[in-house]
Amino acid sequence: IFDEKPLDVVFISNGELNASKNLERLQNLCPRTVKHIDGINSRTGAYQAAAKASTTDWFLAVFAKCYVDEDFDWNWQPDRLQGDKHWIFDCYNPVNELTYGHMAVIAYNKNLTLCSEEIPGMDFTLAAKHGHKPMLSCNADYEEGAYSVWRTSFRECLKLRDSVDIDSKYRLKQWTSVGNGEYGEWSIKGAKDAIAFTDDPLLSYEWKWCKNYFNKTYINKAVIV
Repeated sequence: IFDEKPLDVVFISNGELNASKNLERLQNLCPRTVKHIDGINSRTGAYQAAAKASTTDWFLAVFAKCYVDEDFDWNWQPDRLQGDKHWIFDCYNPVNELTYGHMAVIAYNKNLTLCSEEIPGMDFTLAAKHGHKPMLSCNADYEEGAYSVWRTSFRECLKLRDSVDIDSKYRLKQWTSVGNGEYGEWSIKGAKDAIAFTDDPLLSYEWKWCKNYFNKTYINKAVIV
């Protein structure tokens, strides 16, 4: 018999401008206490700190750029018969009008999270066993400026460009052609820069490298906000 205790909910932030607003919304909508992990520069370190704070075998990770959906089911339970795996929900991105797992709430398996190495690949979640739950969890809320939007697009499209499945090809085309909002053009620039990028994609795993690369490419063309 499995213990289906409600999963811990952990909010993960690191200086995002929208973090306070999105945390307040989460606290208003989530039926139980939200734990908060803040200020850990290593993404793997932040996820593992969240896992250590959790008392349940899985925990719902909500990121600072998640504007959580009011109808999300916080009492959702993973299929434990499938063993240790992460579960990815859906997120709607108003900039490119895509809905899939990018920037979504994720139910992380505590054991898998703690066993992951510092850089398990281009994507921490996809590097481990994982599944997809087609349930809308949030809207992407990341339009904090040109650099933030560019970086999000650049990193995601570095992953998409090397995927051969039809969904990834469609999503990449959407990233390179649709850019709504004040910084939409920077989303398209990031996608196109990713396609043209010829260096090691793993460099994009580090925020400092991303910022330096953006500055080198655009510092004379844009004011970074």
